[in-house]
Formats: sequence, structure tokens, C-alpha cells
Amino acid sequence: MKSAMRGSLAARKPTSQIDPLRTLIGHRIVQPMALDDLEGVVVASGTWLYDGDISKRTLVTARNYDVRWATYHADGLLNEGELPAEPGPDGLYYYVSGTGPFPTVADAKAWTEQAWGPVVWDE
Repeated sequence: MKSAMRGSLAARKPTSQIDPLRTLIGHRIVQPMALDDLEGVVVASGTWLYDGDISKRTLVTARNYDVRWATYHADGLLNEGELPAEPGPDGLYYYVSGTGPFPTVADAKAWTEQAWGPVVWDE
């Protein structure tokens, strides 16, 4: 049974059709996000070395809302009159491993390089 199932999966060909609901942000094509999309969209990724020896991945994630503000708001922890951070020029917020928001991908990458050392960014 397993071999028959593997054969049917192997026979499937990936589709290369472009989803008409996709949008272009910069040079990357990303799915539109819901207003409360916690996962966001990964827009950059790279590798850095922990302790100069252990390879670690890092991701820059775009979201369309200020996660910290929304979380504090939901938990009733905002200071009176506290507003969300201003989004970047493209209307998005960028995060690296829960840190941010940063206004641009370049700012998020610069923070990552400063915090963790040299990063080899994927193309």
C-alpha cells in the first residue's frame, strides 16, 4: 500500500501557475496578508555562525501590523495613548526572530548583522 501511495505522489507534477491574487512587494512575490496574519511573510533569509561554529538560520518576516502593539492591546498592557509604531515606506513592519519592528528589510538585515555577526543572505 505504501509503495502504491508513493508512486501516486511521485507522479504528481508541481504546478507553476502564478496565483492571480499574489502581489509584488519589492522584487519578491508574496501572498497578501490578512490584517492579523501572525506568521507574516518571509522576505529574506540567511545563515550566521553561533560561537563561530554552529550554523543558524535567520528570517526577516514582513507583517502588516505592529505585533508588539497589537499583543499589548489585546492583553490590556498598553500605556494610555500609546500608538502602534509607524510602518515602513511600503506600509509594512519587518521583524527578525521576534525583534522589531524595523521600517525596511535593509534595517532588519543591518540589525541582524550587528546583533549576530556576519550573515550570509540567501538570494
